Amino acid sequence: MTNVIYWLDVDGDRTGLELVVNGVPAERLLRTHALRIPINEYLLPGANHVLLRRSLWPSNKEDGEGGEAGLKLTRATYRTSLKLGEQVVGEQTAAFTATAGRSPLVMLNFSADPAPAPPPLGVFDPIGPAGRAMILDQLAAVAAMWRSGDGTRLVEWMSRYLDDYGRAYPLESRADMEHQVVRMAEAFRGDQVEFDRNQTLLDPVPGSNLVDCLSPRGAAVRVARAGGPDYDMWAVVGICGGEVMLVR
Repeated sequence: MTNVIYWLDVDGDRTGLELVVNGVPAERLLRTHALRIPINEYLLPGANHVLLRRSLWPSNKEDGEGGEAGLKLTRATYRTSLKLGEQVVGEQTAAFTATAGRSPLVMLNFSADPAPAPPPLGVFDPIGPAGRAMILDQLAAVAAMWRSGDGTRLVEWMSRYLDDYGRAYPLESRADMEHQVVRMAEAFRGDQVEFDRNQTLLDPVPGSNLVDCLSPRGAAVRVARAGGPDYDMWAVVGICGGEVMLVR
């Protein structure tokens, strides 16, 4: 059996940038020159688009500086872990000057067919004041899970996302992913967990009933680690059946 993985190479030139796939925030480049990530879990059959835009947060450069940004999308075919071949689907680069947060810089439009389509985003309920309070309560609970090292409850919270991820990348088992979460929770126990519901921005994801959970420093839930790099738990969430679900 063969599997297809779409890989995205991003060159951020050490500038604070956000990567958005089909309207959903997928990655943040705050201190990184470049990265390479798979994006299967964001793809839909047929037309897709990837956008690199200026971040709301500072970067390694001075805020007033511009730079150069680039996207390169590759479609790779595997049989188990053996790569059979790959082809470049699209590539774009652009120089930019100082721009405001969320300013679009580089975009790629492409077709992904076949693609491991995630469940439709339309299944989520509209989010009103009561829903926003539910989300903040859930984020507070998630912060407590990291604080206490409760990996079992974190896996439950991440269940929807882990299901989507497993469908997108069948070579990685659900058990392995759950084990990684539990190990992280154990490693972070006792570190300083940052979450302030009064400073949390629930930023609507256009065209959906989802929100991106943010703070003035970036992710709504953040672990300031004494023995390693800080960990940002970015969270795009929705409400379905009266429950707050982690979507991406």
